[in-house]
Amino acid sequence: MTSTERVRRFKQRNPLYRNWMGRVSMYRRKLGSKYMPWSVFKQVAPQRGKQPCYICKSRPGDQVDHDHKTGKFRGFLCGPCDRGVGWFERFREAMEGYLLTYG
Repeated sequence: MTSTERVRRFKQRNPLYRNWMGRVSMYRRKLGSKYMPWSVFKQVAPQRGKQPCYICKSRPGDQVDHDHKTGKFRGFLCGPCDRGVGWFERFREAMEGYLLTYG
């Protein structure tokens, strides 16, 4: 068996490892230490997807949520909830005004 075949078989048997390594390289490439310290990310990343989303509780929490100003880890969210929190953080005043006016 060639080394390429061994790697392919390993990735097939261990999809979480492949996904986690992809996240690590994405983190290093795009985020670096700009938002969440690498030491914090390394501690919490292996726990991704092992518990439900902190908000909706219906999907696995596979996104690492953190405060972009302080870098503090907040919890694990599913993709839709993570995007919703991001939008709410950016447009909080507009959303609250809309809900007060029309809600």
